[in-house]
Amino acid sequence: MARRVMQFFLTNGMNTEGQLYRVKKVNPEFSSPGSPVDWADIERYVQHLENDWSILSMADLVLNHTSNDSPWVQEHPECAYNVVNSPHLVPAYILDAIVWCMSKEVSTGALANRGIPAKLGDPSSEIPAMRAWLSENIERAKLHEFFIADVDAVKNEFVSWLLCGKSSIDAVSFRSGENHLFLKVAGLRKGRRHGATVDFEVARREYLGIRDHSMPLSEAAAESAADQLRARLLQLNADKIREVDEHIQVAIQNVLANAGYRFYDPYGLKLGTVTMDTPIMWKYFYHPRGSINNAQEAEALLNTPDAPRIMAFNGWVMGDDPLRNFAESSSNVYLRRELIVWGDSVKLRYVQFQSEPYSVHIYYK
Repeated sequence: MARRVMQFFLTNGMNTEGQLYRVKKVNPEFSSPGSPVDWADIERYVQHLENDWSILSMADLVLNHTSNDSPWVQEHPECAYNVVNSPHLVPAYILDAIVWCMSKEVSTGALANRGIPAKLGDPSSEIPAMRAWLSENIERAKLHEFFIADVDAVKNEFVSWLLCGKSSIDAVSFRSGENHLFLKVAGLRKGRRHGATVDFEVARREYLGIRDHSMPLSEAAAESAADQLRARLLQLNADKIREVDEHIQVAIQNVLANAGYRFYDPYGLKLGTVTMDTPIMWKYFYHPRGSINNAQEAEALLNTPDAPRIMAFNGWVMGDDPLRNFAESSSNVYLRRELIVWGDSVKLRYVQFQSEPYSVHIYYK
């Protein structure tokens, strides 16, 4: 017997296709005054379609994002990628605040004296002015500091570790599984300025030629090895600063490309005037507080109870592998401003059941 199929949209509690707001509630549009529709009613209707009319039914199931004002995610922000459970996103969040502040200042006319009026119309002068303003404010934020090491602190930690006679490096370093030194921001250091370190076991092997703590080490030998490590850290820091600067230059170019498409391109949106509803570029992060005036205020928010609700929006990346999670620490999509963002949907984060007291799995169970 031939079967027909009916696809349902807008069955959840927000009247927007593909959006997850009150995902466990039925769209109120299905209800009549005084006669609310619940999931049991939907089930009976679906069974009626199949049994009486030979019509199968299907519905989209969206599990990778939810509406940023969903009550459940506001109560459990750990279910989204935020700056607490994913502190590698902190530099991108601060950059996001800078980009948003530019739109805010332009919209009020505050940057007209810098060559960026609220009503845009001359890309030959306004785009370079935007580049200059962004470069100046991003440089002031010193985002590279989130990726480099405090060379003297790491040197002293290395000396103490060499002399303590303990094999554990969890508190001060990390195990890389590699045979060469490289910077990594690991553990509790994530999201902190000057938080990078290196694999101390690799450093010990490289500068002392030993693999464990089985032989006693003199303080002079430890200090000599640490001095060599310090010199290497300075070089690694310089390399990392250049790498981060490359990411920042891509980010600036992507902001300007957004400005071009949204305001100048004859085949673009041609929005005309910058407002908070028509910004130069949309935000990448949900802000729990309505107004952030500068990067300093944004960074200060990281040390408040509101920090878990600084959540990353979802979106898509042109030309990227759709199976790759661009919110993980191995990705620089948010820092490089490569995301075509969905500014009403935060990206959901799936973890193992036992690793956190509440998770997306539990909500959807």
